[in-house]
Amino acid sequence: MPEASSSRDYHQLKTASGVVRLTDHSVIRLTGEDRHAFLHNYCTADTKKLVAGKGAEAFILNPKGKCLAFVNLLALEDEMLMSFHGGTADEIIAHLDKYLIREDVELLDVSDQKTTWFVAGPEAESKLSNQFGEALSKQVARHADIKSLVVAAAEVAGFGYLLIGDSDRDAGVETWLSGLEIPVCDPDALHSLRVENVTPWNGLDVTVDNLPQEVDRDEKAISFDKGCYLGQETVARLDAIGRVNWLLRGFLAPSGHEPQAGDSVQVDGKPVARITSVGFDPNQDRWLAIGYAKRGFEKAGCEIDGWVVR
Repeated sequence: MPEASSSRDYHQLKTASGVVRLTDHSVIRLTGEDRHAFLHNYCTADTKKLVAGKGAEAFILNPKGKCLAFVNLLALEDEMLMSFHGGTADEIIAHLDKYLIREDVELLDVSDQKTTWFVAGPEAESKLSNQFGEALSKQVARHADIKSLVVAAAEVAGFGYLLIGDSDRDAGVETWLSGLEIPVCDPDALHSLRVENVTPWNGLDVTVDNLPQEVDRDEKAISFDKGCYLGQETVARLDAIGRVNWLLRGFLAPSGHEPQAGDSVQVDGKPVARITSVGFDPNQDRWLAIGYAKRGFEKAGCEIDGWVVR
C-alpha cells in the first residue's frame, strides 16, 4: 500500500496541479540544417512537418520494425529535442549515427546537463499559459525569464507539460513553479496517474520486443503516408493486415492482489496478458496495471481470472 503522502499527491495531480521531477530520463539534442529530413527517415513521425513550436510522439525502429525507443520530439527554432524515459540515449545515438553520412546533423546526449519535469492536473494549462499570454496546449515555448526552459505539451502520465531546463538552473525553475502554486509531488503518485491513464513509457511498456502497432498509439505516433523509413515495411504490412496479436491495455487487478511488472495472466495454461507497469488508485483502493492483452481478450470489460481490461 502506498504511503499517505503519495495518495495525497495523487489527488493533487489529478484534481489540481503538481510537478514531478522525472528520473532515469534521456534527452537528445539534434542540431544542423538536415536534422528534420534525417530523422524523418529513421522514425515513424513525419518530422518534415514539425515546424518550430510543434511536437510529436514517435517510435525509433530497428530494420525489423521493432521498437528501439518511444519518444517525444520537440521542434525548436535551432534544434530538436528527443525526450524519453530510460537512460539509453547513447544506444539511440549509436543507432542513428550509423546512418549519418554527409548530412548536416549532430546528435548529442544532454541528459546529464538537463533536468526534466512533468506538470500535470486540470489547472496546469491555465497556470502555465498565463505566463506566456496564450494557450500552450498546441505549442512548445521558452519562458522569457528562464531562458533555458522549454515547455512542451505532451502525454507523459496522461496530458500535461514537459519542462526541460539546464540542470544548473533547477533552483530557479522550482522557485518559478512555487510562485505559480504548482507544488512538487511524489514520483510514485505520477506513476499511479500514468498507469491509470495507460500512458506507456519507453523501456517499461515499450521495448525491442514490441511492434509499434502493439502500443496502440497509431494516430499519435505513426504517419502512414510519409513514405519510406527504417522499419516501415513491417509497419505497412501490419497496417495492411489490419491487426496485431497483442495490444497495450489498462487493467484492474483482482481485489486484494498486488500485481508486479512481469506478471503473466493465463487461461488454460496459456498467457493471454502480460503486465508491464503497476500503480495504485486510492480512489478505488485497488491496484491498476498497464500491459499487453492477447487479441480476443483486449476489449474493455473483458475479465481474465479476476483481472478486468479497462
